[in-house]
Amino acid sequence: MQKLKDSKVGCRIGKVFVGALAYADDIVLVAPTPRAMRLLLQICENYGRELFIQFNATKSACMLVSKRINNGETFVAIL
Repeated sequence: MQKLKDSKVGCRIGKVFVGALAYADDIVLVAPTPRAMRLLLQICENYGRELFIQFNATKSACMLVSKRINNGETFVAIL
């Protein structure tokens, strides 16, 4: 978690800055752009290699939240 925090990649949720949330063996990565998400994923991948941890891609998901430019509606897609 420290390496993720040190990256300073994340989003503001209200007045709180969030880059990663963790509970037990679950983690949520929060990034403002696809490029920033790739950086967070790379940090996790390197960490896994160092400690011989394998992440289970079949139990992973990606969620995109965005404002639509034309009408201001919030768009949510789970990929």
